[in-house]
Amino acid sequence: VDNRANKTVTVNVTNQHFTLQFNTGWNLITLPLNTTYDRAGDLAASILNCTHIGKWNTSAQEFEMYEKSVDNNNFTLQNGIGYIIYTNTSSQLVLSGINITSATINLNVGWNSIGWHNFTKTKAENLGQNITNCTAVAYWNVTLSRFIVHPINTDISDFDIERGMACFVYVSTPSTWTY
Repeated sequence: VDNRANKTVTVNVTNQHFTLQFNTGWNLITLPLNTTYDRAGDLAASILNCTHIGKWNTSAQEFEMYEKSVDNNNFTLQNGIGYIIYTNTSSQLVLSGINITSATINLNVGWNSIGWHNFTKTKAENLGQNITNCTAVAYWNVTLSRFIVHPINTDISDFDIERGMACFVYVSTPSTWTY
């Protein structure tokens, strides 16, 4: 207690844990915790049999790829962004870090990759309805090796979005999404 009768409270923040599962082939994920992974190379080195990590370039509408153990394009990781990761075998990675309380993502016209860090799952339709001028939400189906698209305002392929999952949203005007 200081001389103005203000009480000091110390809060100890402990690390949380989350396990990411990787199937053989391409996987679309997000980091749902603030971790010590700063760059694609840091993350790739921690994933068993990972060969590539990609992030979506919203301006060029294409993936930028980092190849494991190659210095080129070792991009910085960001909260709220989805990453496509290639592994030669099934594996998992236990993340340790602090929960993300919010993320703000700038969305460009076209497809944008975003990640879901919330504990509560949502539906593609609900996500799309909460993003200004979003017309579609898509996720990577590992089994089929293709994207599944949910057009907004329809019942078509209204999939669940869970913590650690990433998806693509298509917007017709630039906007900012905070969650």
